[in-house]
Amino acid sequence: MKKLLVIVFLGLLWNNVGIAAEREPGTDKKCLHVFEREKVFERKFLPKVNKDQGVFVTYVGCNKYYDDWSWDYSFDQDIDAAHEKAYNGCLREMDENNLTGCHLFSIDDVIVWGKDTTLVAENVEELNKNCIRKGTTEFNKKVKQLVKKNFVTVMYFGCKSMDSWYWHQSTEEDLDTSREVAYKKCLKGASKHKIETCHLFSINDTIVYGKDAAFVAKVEKEIKERSTTKVVKKKKVAKKQTKPEDAKPLNKGCIKLGTNEFNKKVKKVAKSRDAKRSALVFYFGCENSNAWNWQWKIGDDLDEAKETAYKACVASPRVKNCHLFSIGDKIVYGDAALRAKIEEKLIKKLAKRKKSGAINYVQQFLFSGHEIFSKMSPTTFKKLTFNEEKNIGNVVKRTTRNSDWSKKKTFRSFSFTAEFEDNYTAKIFVEYEKGNKNFDKAEKEALFFSHMLGQMPYFLREHNDEIYVHNDNSYDDGLGLWWAQHNKRSFHINAPRKGLKPSGRQRCREVKLYSGCAVVMVHELAHVIQDLTGIISPSKWSKARKSDKKKYVSEYAKTNSREDFAESLTAWVALRYKSEKISESDLKKFDEYIPNRLKMFDEMNFNMNPLEN
Repeated sequence: MKKLLVIVFLGLLWNNVGIAAEREPGTDKKCLHVFEREKVFERKFLPKVNKDQGVFVTYVGCNKYYDDWSWDYSFDQDIDAAHEKAYNGCLREMDENNLTGCHLFSIDDVIVWGKDTTLVAENVEELNKNCIRKGTTEFNKKVKQLVKKNFVTVMYFGCKSMDSWYWHQSTEEDLDTSREVAYKKCLKGASKHKIETCHLFSINDTIVYGKDAAFVAKVEKEIKERSTTKVVKKKKVAKKQTKPEDAKPLNKGCIKLGTNEFNKKVKKVAKSRDAKRSALVFYFGCENSNAWNWQWKIGDDLDEAKETAYKACVASPRVKNCHLFSIGDKIVYGDAALRAKIEEKLIKKLAKRKKSGAINYVQQFLFSGHEIFSKMSPTTFKKLTFNEEKNIGNVVKRTTRNSDWSKKKTFRSFSFTAEFEDNYTAKIFVEYEKGNKNFDKAEKEALFFSHMLGQMPYFLREHNDEIYVHNDNSYDDGLGLWWAQHNKRSFHINAPRKGLKPSGRQRCREVKLYSGCAVVMVHELAHVIQDLTGIISPSKWSKARKSDKKKYVSEYAKTNSREDFAESLTAWVALRYKSEKISESDLKKFDEYIPNRLKMFDEMNFNMNPLEN
């Protein structure tokens, strides 16, 4: 039986030297450790294996910092179809999750990550002789002369015939980046010619296609050794920016990139009512088209907002410099006069608002810009089971911030049950479009929000029975629309989606937005337990709130007692169990502003699993 398994396994693989090619097992030990630690194989892959019905294939990837990851899988009678669907699904995750590649992780109940694919070199789908000749000609005529000293030039080549081929090269400071860029762009261009695969063809002035793995490894090792030496030498002179005024000017390509990010991600938020009466600043840092970072901050104090956004931006290892790129809905980079005019006007407006006594809270938007939670935070989520398709009538339809609560809809959904390690279960209903039942997409969303729910403290989860995941959001402020109705043991999520389309990918998955969405989940769960008066004493809450003398954790907490409770309890969870994520000045301010609310929560001895003090 063991021999048969090996034969089947070898028959399912073929080798490609590319950075992330279909059927290429991964080799990155750190990425493997992420999936082992999260027990993804045991919890999410193994339960789906059914050898009697077909082959189950998974592809996974991590980002370069190993703080975000993703995967896709496929189940099919045809092994080729299973590979293609899972691999292409993973590729679609690459841009959104900044993955460095997608690699084969498992086939059925066997993890193939780290396996030596040179054992099956004879199964490689090779380029034919005419394609190799064409690739060589293109390399000699157009790529070889692009090789630069102290840089790495990589060429990927895809080909069906002399009339159907495509290649892309990239020249970067390090090998991994050059391979990643060249490979992704080659795949994108080749797909227009109906070419499914791109092969690593050359590294610097050496053609490596067709060479054995040892030869390619030797070329790569020599380049990496030179790159390491170069980095060591650079470190003697390269300095990390310590002040905004030290920033090296952005080049034209970076300015264009910053403008695109501002228009796509920031401008709409900057035009909102809340942003217009506050200080919203956007800092952008950029070395080149593959190494850039940005951060924005909204607050009641311009200097504090600038300092917070700047420090968060320049803290990224991707960049050495960050610039104030926009204030409000105006780009100010490169225009000192416009910047001075906007800042002067904004400072006066904020000072007037502060003098009126309107700013009697710690943070305008609770934990905005803070990474209180991440995908790496501990979770008790264990297993997801599909139940049935279910149409639920008379469900509230909220698609914008000011939606009419009287609007209802038929909620067409896939129903799942999520199981957790502490004997807690919850139903997850994921909406699908009428006439477009995408089960795989729904299951992924159920898995994602089950994982997040498992990060919530037990005392918040135990009284919540259901989550409704909507797909018709038309309002994108980064977090979407979340709500819990009075006296219901459930809450609703209408997360922002790419392109604001039902088919678009929900954006809570993005690294920058994950924590914000998780914080809102704490807030909604707080509503659920407040409405169950056997848990929270209304009189005790009212007394604590009154004793704190009209001071609040956030501006939204001022809305009413119900929102004050949810915001205050959310703050308490973070203060007591995530305090390292909060500045010393804000920790002190929370203690000064809401001491009686905090004391009330401290005395309730909540079960906080899986959070640790």
